[in-house]
Amino acid sequence: MFAELSKKKISWILLSALALIASATGVFYFDVYRGLVSESMAPGIFAQDLMTLLASAVMLILAIFSRPKQYKIQIIILGVAGYLFYAYGIYVIERIYNVMYLGYMAIFALAFFTLVYGVASIDSRIKAQARIPGSSRVLSIIFLLLQPVVFYPLWASQLLSLMIAREKIEFLYSVYILDFCFIMPVFIIIAVSTIRKEGLGFLMAPSMFVLGFTLLFPLGVAELMKPFYNQPIDAGSLVLFLVFSLIFLAIAILYLKNLSLEDT
Repeated sequence: MFAELSKKKISWILLSALALIASATGVFYFDVYRGLVSESMAPGIFAQDLMTLLASAVMLILAIFSRPKQYKIQIIILGVAGYLFYAYGIYVIERIYNVMYLGYMAIFALAFFTLVYGVASIDSRIKAQARIPGSSRVLSIIFLLLQPVVFYPLWASQLLSLMIAREKIEFLYSVYILDFCFIMPVFIIIAVSTIRKEGLGFLMAPSMFVLGFTLLFPLGVAELMKPFYNQPIDAGSLVLFLVFSLIFLAIAILYLKNLSLEDT
């Protein structure tokens, strides 16, 4: 599936190790963000760093012990790489100019090229061999399209309000950039590929579900962290993000279980 696995393992190990260091710094020395993020954003930053710490540790272990024909593990790794691209894209675009900033840029860039090279190097034979049951395929299409269907109108309405008022927000504008320009288009591309029963869609759909889980779960955890920062919990957001993140995780596990690849 992925040619020259040993070369990719170098990028996976380097990417996950850098993210592990950066996230551990944020989790265990939160003062690194002092003066750079508002108090209201602290729960979200901490929750994201905690998610990144766990995700990068898992990625590092999988990268070290992965073998050439363990294709499903490689699919998971690409999903985590997508999350790291998003997470550190936020830090880079939002100009979190602390001692780790150059590291954030390195992670952001390395995650991007890891994804590009990983997808481009998929063996055409494996794409042709990929199979998924009809029920799992339909379920995956629904949840692949759910993200853009929900977030495109939501973000567009917020952006239009800012455009009409000619206002500039000071934080989280990176989410609009990353979602509009990168994440939502990829969800649509993979959904269309899956609808057309193409191997690329079958292989990359679970990566997108891993991405969905890692993006949404910290948002739910952030709500649970709010009382520690003297902030009220938004029960609706808590339930929404936790439920949808766990749904994405469940679909990822189910999909990978049902994904059939010949000669594996």
